[in-house]
Amino acid sequence: MKIKLFVILLASGLWSCKDQCTETRVVIREIAITHPFSEIRNSVKVLPPREIEDPGKIVFKDKYLFVSEIKQGVHVIDNSDPSNPAFISFIQIPGNGDIIINENVLYADSFCDLVSLDITDPANAKETGRSPVLFKSGWFNGIWWSADQNGLFFNEYKKDTIVETAAVDCEDNTQFVEPPIIDEIRISPEYLDFSKTPPRFVIQYNYLYTSDAGSLGIFNLNNKTNLSPQISLAFRIVFANISSYQNKIFIGDGSSVSIYDNSNPPIPDFVSSLDSVSLCDKIVVQNDIAYIAQREKTICGNENQLKLFDISNISAPRFIKKFPMDGPRALSIDFPVLYVCEGTGGFKVFDVRDTATIDQHLLSHEKDIQANNVFVRGKNVFVTATDGLYQLDATDPKNLRRLSKIPFKKI
Repeated sequence: MKIKLFVILLASGLWSCKDQCTETRVVIREIAITHPFSEIRNSVKVLPPREIEDPGKIVFKDKYLFVSEIKQGVHVIDNSDPSNPAFISFIQIPGNGDIIINENVLYADSFCDLVSLDITDPANAKETGRSPVLFKSGWFNGIWWSADQNGLFFNEYKKDTIVETAAVDCEDNTQFVEPPIIDEIRISPEYLDFSKTPPRFVIQYNYLYTSDAGSLGIFNLNNKTNLSPQISLAFRIVFANISSYQNKIFIGDGSSVSIYDNSNPPIPDFVSSLDSVSLCDKIVVQNDIAYIAQREKTICGNENQLKLFDISNISAPRFIKKFPMDGPRALSIDFPVLYVCEGTGGFKVFDVRDTATIDQHLLSHEKDIQANNVFVRGKNVFVTATDGLYQLDATDPKNLRRLSKIPFKKI
């Protein structure tokens, strides 16, 4: 915990025979406010449906959509009729950023905790397990938080004042120099705009992998009554993004993406890395081609471009080509179709069968959709844009058909 000090010199003038004086100072301290864990652990509950304000990840189960509301919880939406999605309920989960589903269980982060919920009845989700203080730090829209054994810290401070007396040399005319004020490191939301919150989860072979600062937690999901990591592996990185493809796990840090062979699920084995790829980048993989979107004006300092790597031999990934883009924020692949969100540049659809000429095969461009993220389920494509959640039918990718739009609540 960092303390900010402000020192005020009040008075001096009590001489002694040794020519010493006493000096009274008022020290103003800013002390970090720690929140008890009970604030989040007693708050998971099902509430009536509400409007979407700040959407995050979307996951699917049967006819339902589960849409993360950044820092707040999860919307449950019945998508039986794609032209008229119906809100069912809202699962309040304080500090939620990432979600993932395995069978009838929804896994979600709640600030520092991992929470599991039974969604057999999606309208009445019930908490079934919790792994406390699994995540040590994170952010929401550029605002950092951290946790230790004492509780949660949200970059909040309170002022405290202390009066202290010190002996000084009366003949010493040296001016008192106030100590420097130490501020907590704060990064602007724009600088962390590559991700509203850290990606936390992937599932492979009935194992859940959780990413945190410097560690990878591995949970055996066959044990549904014990939400404790079977293994925790240490990494020499601050923050990582995590994704998976077949028996491979991709973990991105500041300057590269490490590829792990996960044929032995409890212990992923490092094989190789993709250079000049960072934690800010969005990665999707299909048919042994890795598609990597990079965007400028983030903490990683990239250019606006799409990079392709051949990973058919994961021991020696091969760079294929890069293509200029307008500012890719997210992407998804349903081969041979690649969907790219370009923010104010719109929503683009490419044919990627020829990896050397992707830029020449733009199938469609929805210029009026300021696309920020995309999630694909079969031929249904879900795009979170500035003004709402769009559901598109991509049966004919050259002529996307708009099925519905859920407007977002204006803040």
